[in-house]
Amino acid sequence: MLREIVNIKEGIHDFCATSTPGEMELDYGNGLFTEPVIFKGTENRKGDDIIIKGVVKTEILVNCVRCLKDFRYSLCTKIQLYVKLVGGGSSCTVVWQDDYVRAQAYGTLDLSPRIRDALIIELPLKPLCSDDCRGLCPVCGMDLNKGTCNCTVKEPSSVWNTLEDLKGKNTALKKEGKNGPSKEKNIKIAG
Repeated sequence: MLREIVNIKEGIHDFCATSTPGEMELDYGNGLFTEPVIFKGTENRKGDDIIIKGVVKTEILVNCVRCLKDFRYSLCTKIQLYVKLVGGGSSCTVVWQDDYVRAQAYGTLDLSPRIRDALIIELPLKPLCSDDCRGLCPVCGMDLNKGTCNCTVKEPSSVWNTLEDLKGKNTALKKEGKNGPSKEKNIKIAG
């Protein structure tokens, strides 16, 4: 998303830009971006200082990690940039440091790197079609969101089972009054 700096006038103005995910070099493994990337916000210019803030939206088609069903996932994030204009050349050189940008006063400001980074942060690590997705049966592979199967799943033994057994025995001993030696000690004070 390129923005000619000379076109940014003094004061606060609405700003809207659209780009394709390909133009922004957005990639998400097996995911497919289904909507363009849309930025809507404002530009506020005071001399050599510009503040650009707004919201970026797009949509991606991903697979649920539990049931493997494709579903659409909406991405929406806020962005705020501080731009400091320097020099007077017509260079496209822009120096990014987090949300602070130094740019040539008569150059072009490319918002794509910051927008791409913000969207990548919003991408889900483990996409779920819903919070209560039940996933697939590990035995027959049936989608448990559509119904139940008759498979029996053996619970794996836990490495903590031995400790749980000891805890149970200790509780039984306490109920019988066989606690073993008392933890309290009588201390005699010499006077």
